[in-house]
Amino acid sequence: MHVDEAAERGMPAVASLPRKLNLGCGYDRRDGYFHVDTDPRTNPDLLADVREMSSLPSEHFDEIAAFDVLEHLPRLDTDRALAEWSRLLRPGGILRLRVPSFLHLVERLLCGGYDSDEHHRSTMHLAYGTQAHAGDFHHTSFTPLTLRQHLHRAGFAVRDADIVDGWMFEVVAAKGGTSTVDLTQAFGSRWRFVWRIARSLVSEKLRAARSG
Repeated sequence: MHVDEAAERGMPAVASLPRKLNLGCGYDRRDGYFHVDTDPRTNPDLLADVREMSSLPSEHFDEIAAFDVLEHLPRLDTDRALAEWSRLLRPGGILRLRVPSFLHLVERLLCGGYDSDEHHRSTMHLAYGTQAHAGDFHHTSFTPLTLRQHLHRAGFAVRDADIVDGWMFEVVAAKGGTSTVDLTQAFGSRWRFVWRIARSLVSEKLRAARSG
């Protein structure tokens, strides 16, 4: 089933739509999902901007997957995108989100091979995207506080959260209800952040002293 926003193609009947959305899908195909992207080369089910999907029905979907999507939008469009995704989800529906963590990127830079040019370059690559084409630039990243506030304003309650690959938030949030995970408490403590960096730097210094 292929849909674009041109009126001549129209939309499929609501009953035929899957109950799960994969936004900014690229070439990632998931069974049982309706795939949305702006790049026609990826052959999505719907060719559309994830900030404005007016052709899709409100409160229809049980789940939205948006992995590595928000960072590709201008920072000031984060709330707009999340509000649109909230519109599409039924009450209690689930948003699965993955976005860069600014703090963990800083930690990666400081606690890795800091004297290595390649280490600096690879961290910048993660922070700002591959930049191989127009859609592969990162315009923003998130701290625990900013991500929590963005989700709260859109009416999402955080149910689960983790850090994957050392630098990305992976969050499960529900439309409505009360958060059971506080991102700032789980990942945003300044003291724990500073302690991890200090511990890493001291360990590095001790290793250098032993090897010297």
